[in-house]
Amino acid sequence: MRTQLRRACLAAAGLLALAAVLAPPALAQVTIEASDALPVEGPTAALPSGEIDIQVPPSPVPGGYYSFDFETFAYSAFERISLKTGEATHIWSIDLQPDPRPWVMGPMPLGLAFDLDGAMYTTLNILSYDPNEVQSQFARVDTKTGQVTLIGEPFNMNTAGGDIDACGNYFATGFQVDHLGYVWGDGCLYRFDKYTGERTRVGCTGMTDWMDLAFDSTGTLWATTQNKLFTISTTTGERTFVSDIAPVPDAGDPHYMEVMSIAFDDRDVLYATAMTTFYDDPRGAPVMRIEPQTGVATLLGYTHQYYNHGGDIMPTTVKVAHRKPQGDFMCLTIRMNDLKAHLAHGDYVPGTGGHTCACP
Repeated sequence: MRTQLRRACLAAAGLLALAAVLAPPALAQVTIEASDALPVEGPTAALPSGEIDIQVPPSPVPGGYYSFDFETFAYSAFERISLKTGEATHIWSIDLQPDPRPWVMGPMPLGLAFDLDGAMYTTLNILSYDPNEVQSQFARVDTKTGQVTLIGEPFNMNTAGGDIDACGNYFATGFQVDHLGYVWGDGCLYRFDKYTGERTRVGCTGMTDWMDLAFDSTGTLWATTQNKLFTISTTTGERTFVSDIAPVPDAGDPHYMEVMSIAFDDRDVLYATAMTTFYDDPRGAPVMRIEPQTGVATLLGYTHQYYNHGGDIMPTTVKVAHRKPQGDFMCLTIRMNDLKAHLAHGDYVPGTGGHTCACP
């Protein structure tokens, strides 16, 4: 069965061998008038919202829900999940090679996060029954090719559930699942520097098996574990219980299906997928829409791919500091699809590229 195959593949997985990110193509110079984009304080209802229902291209599209599923080894297949039917489509495989050592597992991205400009970040994990051998490594992944750039140094802990706030800060938690015996972490919330990989401990949550994190539009950080929803303070790490997620298909004995991916769209609709290590459902992962305050889940369908872990929805809009003819800047909200032209014009995205998150 696929479960046994995946477990066998995990046993053969391992240390990081990664390729550099391809250089992005040069952008043509264009003229952009202020009328081409909406002011930050202006109405945004006219902008596209939600998933863009088009043929899947070789790179992510704004509004699409993305995750990594199991494929050949670890969580290596990048996929788009339909927010209407739950059906998942493979786009590419991440550029990683399994380690030949039989006693370690990975490397594997246990989640992903889209930055304000659409770039993608993750933490790559080495799992082991020996807690001294586990590793986590901050990295950027090319959304068009799956090539990986390591950032900073690896550290002795497993992490999961990355997401990025409105200022471009990447957060993840130390990750440990006691009954598995090969995932080791401290359950604390960490903030990562996207350019150096340096991590700062925000605070400890008192739980270790956080499956995924997701920011809503108000800046509230949500987290899930054991089919429950919590919020976590990004200043102290303190957790607050909000709701039980139900119904989750096959959540009870003997299958124990559990939500392991959550993501908000640009209208603050929460989506989720689930998986289990006890049962190989031929339909793949269930995909749900969840009302956060009550936890009420609506089943949308199944991925019909291998189980996935973690995920994020690519933003449909982005704030840019727009260069005016006089040389100073003004703040605009534009469509993500228009970002290339704005960057070529000399605009920048606050919170990326070393810029502060303040939008002029």
